[in-house]
Amino acid sequence: MPCTVAKHAGFCMGVRQAVEKAERAAAQAQERGIPCYSLGELIHNPDAVEALRRAGVIPITSVDQAQCGMILLRGHGVAPEVIAACREKGLEIRDCTCPFVRALHQTVADAGEKGLPVILIGERQHPEVTGTAGWCR
Repeated sequence: MPCTVAKHAGFCMGVRQAVEKAERAAAQAQERGIPCYSLGELIHNPDAVEALRRAGVIPITSVDQAQCGMILLRGHGVAPEVIAACREKGLEIRDCTCPFVRALHQTVADAGEKGLPVILIGERQHPEVTGTAGWCR
């Protein structure tokens, strides 16, 4: 049976960028002898997450779990409070947020500053939804 691979197979641009940033960060952290954490799984791909784990990226579920070192912000983005918590702990932040998600965060933040309502539809506990909701003022 013939098999045809789609012209544009593989990761989208945002996921590809997040993985590449994470790979570079893991290598740099290893060279410097510091831990490299990802706040949650960097992307929704178990094989890629496992490959990053083998490269030295340690997935954690909370900023409190990081003692020192470098922290990767997942492709889905995070709320400003999470970034502030990372800074408070003195963690070196590497932002792997997808550029499209970052633009959405800015749109939501701008709407809040103008007093405009924001309607966010999605799974309440999904990382992209919780991260975006954090940018509502």
